[in-house]
Amino acid sequence: VVVSLGFGWCYLTMGKSIAYYPDDYVIEKLIRGGDFSLPDSEDFCRVDMNKGMDNQGMYWQMPCIQAFHSIVPGSVMEFYPSVGVQRSVGSRPDSDHYALRSLLSVRWLFDYRPLPGDVKLSNKKEEDNFETDGVTAMPGWSYYDTQDGFAIYENQNYIGMGFTYPGYITRAEYNELSEENRELLLLKALVVEEDGDMPIPHLDTDAMYFSEYQFEQDCAERAVTAASSFTVDNYGFTAVTSLEQENYVFFSVPYEAGWSAEVNGQPAEIRQVNVGFMAVLCPAGENITIRFTYETPGLRVGASISAAGLLLLAVYLLCAIRPNRRIRDSRMNRLPEDRADRLPATEAAGEQPPAVPDALTPAPAPSDDGFDLYAIYRPAGSDGQPAPEKTETGTEEEPK
Repeated sequence: VVVSLGFGWCYLTMGKSIAYYPDDYVIEKLIRGGDFSLPDSEDFCRVDMNKGMDNQGMYWQMPCIQAFHSIVPGSVMEFYPSVGVQRSVGSRPDSDHYALRSLLSVRWLFDYRPLPGDVKLSNKKEEDNFETDGVTAMPGWSYYDTQDGFAIYENQNYIGMGFTYPGYITRAEYNELSEENRELLLLKALVVEEDGDMPIPHLDTDAMYFSEYQFEQDCAERAVTAASSFTVDNYGFTAVTSLEQENYVFFSVPYEAGWSAEVNGQPAEIRQVNVGFMAVLCPAGENITIRFTYETPGLRVGASISAAGLLLLAVYLLCAIRPNRRIRDSRMNRLPEDRADRLPATEAAGEQPPAVPDALTPAPAPSDDGFDLYAIYRPAGSDGQPAPEKTETGTEEEPK
């Protein structure tokens, strides 16, 4: 605790000067930056960062595959290790996994190249640039422009969201491949958990070729099948596509309980595919509307239970307060009937009783045996008689 508090104090007082990304960079390039001029900026796509800060895309409100987030669906934790990417509390696939960019619909990559007067980053050197001597770190990327100190590259093998496959393989067959070939295969065939009734044929992995050239061909074939429209909102996403035949439409959105889907307004079953993502079966036709909606599992049940609990609490408090109020009011306004019978007629009727004289009320008469209990505590002379006088011997003498 002491170490944590001490480091926190030091970090806050020194700002971010001890970090790789100082305040000037965060404020000028991230918080105030992000106003880039890109074609088709209204269309959904993901972005990538070369040696960028965690969650850098969030500053610019761009979905990015480089992210630090410890709370993610379990399917994400299952997918990344299957292709050789370590996933602990962050998603940081390096440039060796170039095929993932096409699978995940990544179109743009940002590489920080500080201009004269811009802040320098201590963790990024010249050899860390995305392009060196005209060669990019990943195949299929081309330079687009430099804006606000960032060199922007475009993925020529970009595939939009909501595309289809010509065939499928099973998860068991997928696991038999090397990690390097697995991500290339994900651009050739749909991977299903179990074999079953499928509208597309089963493919033979032994007849597949895995190469950079074949990768580009596969991307081109998948790209033409992508949805013509893909939009997101606070509750899910909507896609519009056209199919020549019945097929599964794949979305690189992590599979998780809580998702529901509709195809042309009719409920549709969501299938977990490609290890950790989702697909839905769609019929052949034009302008097929696919709608995915997410709702936290148990949200409605939990809200109903909470509302019922608040209602019961309100009823309990109401029942507990009203009787106490009635009792308090009755005590203030009237005496119990058993005590009213003992009062004089005027007082029982609610009239003001006559004033009590200043003289003390006479004590009750002694008992038959002459014992007077009140005489023991009565002050001398309080009965109207003079107090007894003491004699020389100390005895009291009765008054005459």
